[in-house]
Amino acid sequence: MKSREKASRFVFTHTPLLAGVILLILAGVCLADSDAKKPSVQTQPSKEQLADARAIFRWLLDPPISTTEKQHIEKLVRDLDADIWKVRQNASKELPRLWPRVTPWVRQAAKSDNLEVSNRAKVILKTLQVRAGNVESELNRAIDTLVAGGDKKLVSMLIQLLDSTNISLRYIAEYGLRRVTGKCFMYNCYAEPPERAKAVERWRKWWKQSRGGFVLKKQHPVGILICNDQRKRLAAVTPDGKVAWSRTFPQRVFCATGLANGNVIVGCEGKKVSAEEYDRDFKPVWNNNVGGQAYDVRRLSGGNTLIAYTTGNYVSEVSRTGKTVWQMKDLKGPISAERLGNGNTLIAELHRGRVIEVSRTGKIVWEKTHLAKPHDATRLPSGNVLIAEYDSKRVIEVNRAGKIVWQSKCPSFPTSICRLPDGTTAIRSSIRGVFLVRQDGKTIRRLLRDRGIIGKIRLAPAAVMKPKQSATGTQPSGKPKK
Repeated sequence: MKSREKASRFVFTHTPLLAGVILLILAGVCLADSDAKKPSVQTQPSKEQLADARAIFRWLLDPPISTTEKQHIEKLVRDLDADIWKVRQNASKELPRLWPRVTPWVRQAAKSDNLEVSNRAKVILKTLQVRAGNVESELNRAIDTLVAGGDKKLVSMLIQLLDSTNISLRYIAEYGLRRVTGKCFMYNCYAEPPERAKAVERWRKWWKQSRGGFVLKKQHPVGILICNDQRKRLAAVTPDGKVAWSRTFPQRVFCATGLANGNVIVGCEGKKVSAEEYDRDFKPVWNNNVGGQAYDVRRLSGGNTLIAYTTGNYVSEVSRTGKTVWQMKDLKGPISAERLGNGNTLIAELHRGRVIEVSRTGKIVWEKTHLAKPHDATRLPSGNVLIAEYDSKRVIEVNRAGKIVWQSKCPSFPTSICRLPDGTTAIRSSIRGVFLVRQDGKTIRRLLRDRGIIGKIRLAPAAVMKPKQSATGTQPSGKPKK
């Protein structure tokens, strides 16, 4: 034992270069092991990956550490000083898997007089600190892992996190539940405790009635609605680039939203009408009777319509009768607007260079600033936000902390984006048209060569992708039904 410690002191004290190499090897082992914990939701995770994911939830839910768990951690820390190299190496690999519960023990081991123990502990501690700084990513990864493993306790653990005092954890739990179950009970992580408690109770009631079973929400086949403001055209295109149908309008069209019944709402430029809904035969069935330029339009679940008036500098929610039921004024170039599942609204402000999330009272609860003319923004199922930055010629994905977790450089100016269920991203650029990119940023294919400055692209349900009977020519005449 003394001879091994003496040799260890010699290596780390008198051979700095060799010590550095050994530390790099140890760091590589820890980081490689951490990277190995990234299972695809399409594959069955290993027992180690499942155990790691459950450990993260145990820590976040903060139950007291058990005697057995404590003894196991203490043994692993002692193993850092074992006579057998393989045992020491195994402890160095196993301790990072028990993040974050092991942090106090590893921090104490880093102060050891035994140079090998302290250096091993310092390398492990760096790995633990990296994971602690990315708790949102760790939690999302744990959710993916437990979904892939079919863990029946996942939903109940996420519901428990809705009561967390940490707003970031509440945020991820909210989007995790909606992503996993496909349900939405109007929980808002930014709301006051009494309002949140009511939504949590709705989740618990549903979960009790479901008797502890859930199925991952299925990803239905979708198409993409592509607007071209310069050519005054709307087209429905499949992800493989086939045009299902296209339609030419007498006025410029900026955006379109497809409905489950096959209807389409079009945002356009008009003196009397700026948003209009058409049935499958392209007969108008509704309009908002407000002139201007509607650069974004969305039909909400209750039947109201959300419209972004970019040149008017406001966003409105209007009923079927045209009554304004909610409005956000004093904006600067609101070029896209999206109603979120928690009741808030996500708005991209072109001329302020920011994307904001506002409550029903108009309070800004989240924002990403210092953007280079954001032309479009959408909230992803994970809770991250996808943004098209026009002047920076890039598309970025940011988490709640505002950190960029993915980006794709564009050869021209991106004006609109949408994320497909398979993880690919459709990008509309002012010069190249519409194209698909993979997660690694490489272009898969070009969907449409149409150039356009304002025209949006949006995902469309299957009913909208069916060929229309009146999919050519100009807009038919006729008064819309109220």
